[in-house]
Amino acid sequence: MKLFLTSYFAQTFSLLPPFLSEPMQGKTVSFISTAADVETVDFYVEEARQVWRAWGVEIDEIDIAALRAEEIARKLQHNHYIYVSGGNTFYLLAQLRLKQADKVLAALIASGKPYIGESAGSMILAGNLSYVREMDEVGKAEYDTQHGLGVLDVCPLPHDEEEPFAEITRIIKKQYAHLPLCPLTNSQALLINGDKPVMNTQAV
Repeated sequence: MKLFLTSYFAQTFSLLPPFLSEPMQGKTVSFISTAADVETVDFYVEEARQVWRAWGVEIDEIDIAALRAEEIARKLQHNHYIYVSGGNTFYLLAQLRLKQADKVLAALIASGKPYIGESAGSMILAGNLSYVREMDEVGKAEYDTQHGLGVLDVCPLPHDEEEPFAEITRIIKKQYAHLPLCPLTNSQALLINGDKPVMNTQAV
């Protein structure tokens, strides 16, 4: 596994190139902003696009809700990197599961393809998502909202002590202390490289 998980990509992106440790220019990224499609605040998506473009990485926009399952799988397998933005975690999961893209993602992550998750894009990798209900609306989802992709042994908790999530993250840390929560401020990233120890790194 090669995972770069963060709360706010535009504030931690400087940590990614040294983590990947390879030339990025000319490569392609599967850019999934589906989680933001149901949000009124989505400035972070365009900020992420600007970062990838500045690196010279070609952005392949993947609309999980609109594309066929076969096309999504082909794009995910073809591109060098996978980036999944923030937004509503449960809406993102619903769309991934409808197109069987959750299984494709899990398999590609296991194979070592670099995965970059931001907020919701980080939380979907957890096994237990019960704590996310405090942060995101479940809506009318008629599917399993308790479990994520199960890639991680820990549960990323983005925006720790950051407004407007400061109070809710404090509540989550208290009510869900039995879970292996991994709080991340907006300037921190959780880096996982193969079997190496988990690193929680602060951006300068």
